[in-house]
Amino acid sequence: MITHLSRGIPNTRFVVFVAALYAFCLSAGALIPASSLLISGAPYVKLALVPFAQWFLIDGAKHRYSEDTYSTIKMASTFFYMGLIAQTIISAFF
Repeated sequence: MITHLSRGIPNTRFVVFVAALYAFCLSAGALIPASSLLISGAPYVKLALVPFAQWFLIDGAKHRYSEDTYSTIKMASTFFYMGLIAQTIISAFF
């Protein structure tokens, strides 16, 4: 199913799936109830889930776009994740 979603659907639908997956991964920490013992780790849930969205994006881009575009997408998604890590650490400790 993942192979079909990342390779077998039109580009417009692929982009929508990637955007929805990133939105879910970034907001998943808000789904943890306040009464849960895991509430202190809620800001870090996105750091665990975003690599799955990044993998889905990179896997689909590898089969859809040219090598130049693929390397640009890979670099942009990596820098996005690095920025997300930095932003999460800075907001947690400062």
